Amino acid sequence: MKILTSWKDAEVPSLTETYSPVAHSELIYLLEKQLNLDGYQVVNNTVNQSYDGQQVTGTMRLLKDTGIAGQEMAQTLAWQNSYNKRLPIRFVSGGEVFICSNGMIVGDIITFRKHTGEVFPALKELIALSIARMEEDYEKTQADVITMKEIDLTTTLAAELVGRMYVEERILNNGEVNEVVRQLRNPRFEDFKPNNLWSLYNHATWALKDAAPDRKLQSLKSLHEFSMGVTHELAHV
Repeated sequence: MKILTSWKDAEVPSLTETYSPVAHSELIYLLEKQLNLDGYQVVNNTVNQSYDGQQVTGTMRLLKDTGIAGQEMAQTLAWQNSYNKRLPIRFVSGGEVFICSNGMIVGDIITFRKHTGEVFPALKELIALSIARMEEDYEKTQADVITMKEIDLTTTLAAELVGRMYVEERILNNGEVNEVVRQLRNPRFEDFKPNNLWSLYNHATWALKDAAPDRKLQSLKSLHEFSMGVTHELAHV
């Protein structure tokens, strides 16, 4: 089977009585149109694809008309789509750390479940709802970053948390665990040399950069939930 050079080359499936496909490019257009209406500018749209372009996960880095809210990260809207019915259309907001372009998924993942008949009115409505929730999600993102920076870790505790991400939570696979360990021993970025939960979090998001589209959004979401759970655990120690 030919490996596509771009998701743009993937053939959109035909409309059937039980399935109304949405082209990746059409979904991007609808997202950008609503974002612009709500005062956002898309400054970068990164797309990860499966080998055949059937499954894609994208992350849009955004600027609001009022400027950048913080110097450390940008607002993001992540999206997902597929042509093989293995992934539903999904949206979720979060942040992207400027220094390393690591993604954060903080908001609830909103899933579009209607794929029969005329799908676009319902899809546009769900997109508008997702974008309307972004400001609240971004405020939480900034607050969570501050919290993680205040949680210092020993080497032993960091190792334990990495093991839990792998064995208990199944957030990371074998290769990703190895990358987190490499980052712990020799951090790629100066900002993540301090031994705290924020650094460990970024080691994990760095490892998840190239995760397959069918697990990337959920892995990032699970990582954030796990990390916030750790802050509560350690607060009561």
